[in-house]
Amino acid sequence: MVSIFYRIKDSISDLKFRCQRFLRGWADIDCWDIDYWFLNTIVPMLTYLKNNLHSHPVDITEEEWKSILEKMIECFTEANEDTCSHKNRYEEEYMRYLNEYYSMLRSGKLSSGIENKHSEISDKYLSDEMKILNYREEKLHEGLELFSDWFNDLWD
Repeated sequence: MVSIFYRIKDSISDLKFRCQRFLRGWADIDCWDIDYWFLNTIVPMLTYLKNNLHSHPVDITEEEWKSILEKMIECFTEANEDTCSHKNRYEEEYMRYLNEYYSMLRSGKLSSGIENKHSEISDKYLSDEMKILNYREEKLHEGLELFSDWFNDLWD
């Protein structure tokens, strides 16, 4: 019964957001996470533009323009946490550890060895996570710089 309620509620919210997008071009939900919305919207738009070109900036060739668009697509794809090609090498091990830790905690059988393991695994996981975050940030800045440089040419 609760499931049906939430399905109806979600359907009404979805309809509301669709109407907002139709009427004003964006929905309230898009503002709740603009960076996520942007990265998930700009890549398909740039891909469509690249694949359906009818023109290009006067001072470069069509191949150069496609290459610039492809670079923007690659940068924004890599900047997105969901689509980034770099994944944390220790995530699986870290999640296994957390499951083991919380299982021991719930059962009241927390051992001292688990604390040492925590420090080792956490350090590896967090170090890798920082490298990925820095990589994504670099790609975002590179993509935004290209976007800014070519902003007035993003039309067809």
